[in-house]
Amino acid sequence: MMRRVLPPMPQQQHFKVSPGNSIIIDCGDIVSNPPPIWSYYKDGITIYPNVTQIQTGRRLILPTLTQRDSGTYWCSAVNSITGSEVILPQKTTIEVDYVARSAPRAFTQPQNVSVQPGDTALLECPGVANPVPIPSWTRANGIPLNSRARIQDYGLQISNVHPEDEGQYLCRLQNGIEPALMHSVWLTVQEPPRIIAPPRSTLTNESDSLELECVARGSPRPDIYWMLNGDYAKWDSLIRTNGTRMIIQSVEKRHAGIVQCFARNEVGEASEGNLLQVIPKQIPGGTGTVPLGSVPSGAKVGGEHSAKRKGGKKHKHLVMIPPSRPNITRLSDESVMVRWSVPSSDGLPIQFFKVQYRMLGDPTKNIARTQWMTENEDIPPYTRSYEVNNLKSDHLYRFRIVAVYSNNDNKEGAASGKFHLQRGSQLGLTKNHLLAPTLTRIESMSQHAVVLHWQFPLHLPHPIDGFYAYYRAATTAGEYSKATVDSSTARHFKVDHLEPGTAYEFKLQSFTASAASDFSAILTGRTLNHRRLRPPSPR
Repeated sequence: MMRRVLPPMPQQQHFKVSPGNSIIIDCGDIVSNPPPIWSYYKDGITIYPNVTQIQTGRRLILPTLTQRDSGTYWCSAVNSITGSEVILPQKTTIEVDYVARSAPRAFTQPQNVSVQPGDTALLECPGVANPVPIPSWTRANGIPLNSRARIQDYGLQISNVHPEDEGQYLCRLQNGIEPALMHSVWLTVQEPPRIIAPPRSTLTNESDSLELECVARGSPRPDIYWMLNGDYAKWDSLIRTNGTRMIIQSVEKRHAGIVQCFARNEVGEASEGNLLQVIPKQIPGGTGTVPLGSVPSGAKVGGEHSAKRKGGKKHKHLVMIPPSRPNITRLSDESVMVRWSVPSSDGLPIQFFKVQYRMLGDPTKNIARTQWMTENEDIPPYTRSYEVNNLKSDHLYRFRIVAVYSNNDNKEGAASGKFHLQRGSQLGLTKNHLLAPTLTRIESMSQHAVVLHWQFPLHLPHPIDGFYAYYRAATTAGEYSKATVDSSTARHFKVDHLEPGTAYEFKLQSFTASAASDFSAILTGRTLNHRRLRPPSPR
């Protein structure tokens, strides 16, 4: 999803500034999920600026102007998932030439900045004058700037942001001509939600009223929503929620089970849960009953919600159910296999998946954390694995899966844990340490499916985790499609979504979390034709 927000600013601007000044151009506001990729143009030609607003990219910074920077500038934004592009209508013409002496003045106002711990923040201090103004920065609370803060002509850059960096910052621009120009900027350090008081374990009577509370912390303040036995509580006519509280006006037996509260903000999501047991009403002359909602000891009720409804009403308002947190397997020094699932099929239909990844920072190696990068390929909705190439060995990565739904909106799944892509030499591994499976035959099952059969020893000194199946049409030299067999004991696997009457090449690998084997020999198989013609009967 991406759309332009109509700006209050004029769509044509013209500024004349003296050489040596720095200027900030606001491209305009875009609503996009995920955040868009920005491009910048001068006089119709793409430019690659050295400085942009780190947090949003929507503000182009032109430092230390010369007369060669004179021209007309504008911007465009692309959604990396859907590929849709918006060309912003705002055009800004900059004329760099000497002007009369003047006090500092601003063409734009600075924006407040929100970042996560470890990020780099850029607090803007826009202003031009002749002579060129000199900036100075202080904190409103009187605490001196730390060694991670660096004053630039156009703002204050703070690297490796800490939570204690949050607060109000004051910038003063002066050039000896009064009045000086003052700006105030707020820096917010975002923190993922953390539930500090989960809903309590409860034993209550049928038809009683019940109130449960869930308290969470985070920055920005997280929104809280509730689920009861895997269904959204707001769908139940007997339940009212107001964020931190869930109130059941009259408890029924069907409410017995697991209550979960979820806290969500821009940074992440957390959940906690507990048991709700209901004592049924007593029938006169009957015997006592065990409370409903009891579960075996050790049942997990916190963390990610994964309960599936085994019955009940179907809800009219389908939701976007995100993909699972992916599992990552090392394939080589420069590639990994990413595997995921979709927890439920009750949500909106998925059109395709996208794989995103980011390199994590490592101050000891002077490695900066990157933004999320998106693989170009649209992954079919029935696929649950994808190979990511061209990575850097001995670096840390996170991966996540984005689903694009039938309403053309999208939602990210939870990011993977930190994955260290180690060199094979560091692991002492080579492909020869893993035995390759022997692909024995390809069985045609239907117009769209075949079954692969292979041989592989059952007992090995170093067990494997499963197999990767690769396939492509025999008439093409393109990329192989991939499927994952998450079982070390499987010896056959169905490959579907194939074209009718088409020959395909197939090959297999075995894999562990650290490496994959050499490929098996390639075998060719064919799907069935649309219609098998029976041989003519003898006359």
